[in-house]
Amino acid sequence: EKSPTTKRTRFGVVKRAAAMVLDSFDEALNLRWAQTTKQAEAGGLNLDQHLVEAAKAKEFNISGIFSLLHQQPYDTQLKIRVASGMIDELIIPDTVTFRAGVSGFPCWYLSSKQDPGMIKRKNQSNVTAHKILEAFSKKTPVAKGARSTQGHGIIAVLVSDVHPNEKISEEDEIGEATTEYLDEVTLRDFLDTRSRTFSGILQKWVDPKGQHNSMLHAAWTSKMCKVTCLTNVRSLTDRRASTYDRAVTFDGSDSHATRDPVSQQTQELVQHLCASMAAHVAFITDGKCTISGMTAYFKMRNDAKVVFQWCSSLKVESKYRDEGPAPLFSRAYSPVMSVPHSLDAKERETHDRPYICPVSNVVISSRAAESYITYKMIIEEWNSRSDVATQETYRPSSARFRPSSAGGNPRRPPSAPRPLSARSDGGRAEQRQQLLGGERREVGGGGGDG
Repeated sequence: EKSPTTKRTRFGVVKRAAAMVLDSFDEALNLRWAQTTKQAEAGGLNLDQHLVEAAKAKEFNISGIFSLLHQQPYDTQLKIRVASGMIDELIIPDTVTFRAGVSGFPCWYLSSKQDPGMIKRKNQSNVTAHKILEAFSKKTPVAKGARSTQGHGIIAVLVSDVHPNEKISEEDEIGEATTEYLDEVTLRDFLDTRSRTFSGILQKWVDPKGQHNSMLHAAWTSKMCKVTCLTNVRSLTDRRASTYDRAVTFDGSDSHATRDPVSQQTQELVQHLCASMAAHVAFITDGKCTISGMTAYFKMRNDAKVVFQWCSSLKVESKYRDEGPAPLFSRAYSPVMSVPHSLDAKERETHDRPYICPVSNVVISSRAAESYITYKMIIEEWNSRSDVATQETYRPSSARFRPSSAGGNPRRPPSAPRPLSARSDGGRAEQRQQLLGGERREVGGGGGDG
């Protein structure tokens, strides 16, 4: 039988061993947590990002309907996606959707030229700034018999999501959406600096039918459709006016546009397009998402075809409960469409706009230019690039004259006029002077005072 002292000794050893094991386990946990935190910080992981995306997914956005128009039913026999047959007459321009803080964006949607009614989406690897600029800068062919308006310089339209405005009452319900008209330089500036923090859509410019920009506004419900047409009072090719003065319609003041009548044929076509989009969304979602009203903008192209551009408000009846977030959300009021007047006034007053540097091919602001090109710099650059033989054979007209008095060889004063006796009977001087090799010589002639 063992003594109590031996038992106490063994118990103390076991206790110390257990304490060492617990300490080592805590150290391992702390080390693992530190490594995980460092990896998260190095990779830019935001632990609340999924909460932000979930909150934004439940908000109305101007790009939401394009993802549903892109979806098509899947044919199990052919094992491909086929057109639903409901939006065969729907045409959209090249549209790039942006959502700041949400993964999976930007997305590029466009109408298929081979399959009518198919809205295609490009792969994410093809949605780059270079390819967007290349596609949007490409000139579209002019329809036969239509007048060209390609001298206006506008290649894209930028429409932001709804944001609050302090000057508008009930801003939470109405809000404001800004429209920007971009040329090649301002489009490059947007893609380089603002595209990552922007939410909205970027669309390729659609040339209107005629010399003036025109837009169609449709307020559609399942029972009625009201179509309004506004046309800008200035020609698109009138470069005396600013870009916004030539392009605004519903997003400008009343003095910039006039209301034009809408034909019965155009009104019926717009109503049919709105109804077909609502039917397509209901078919794709199996009746769980139904559109009963919308406010949409259309445009008549130079070939007399109506093009859908975007929806500013939707009335959606959703039956999604436990299946996940609904693909579309309602917005009761259409926002106030406007343009950034501060940018327009700035461009008009100070002509302060970005430009492309010819050396670095980078978009910079006009205020960033710290040096100016002078004639002396141009001449020195020309002389440095031209060959020596070319410099010997070609001399500017100023090279025949002597250097000025500031140089080492001052110019001689003009000689006194010759007397009449030095002239011949024909009235012509018998001596003439030329400047050869920088020296004054007398050549030919008869007698005289020489």
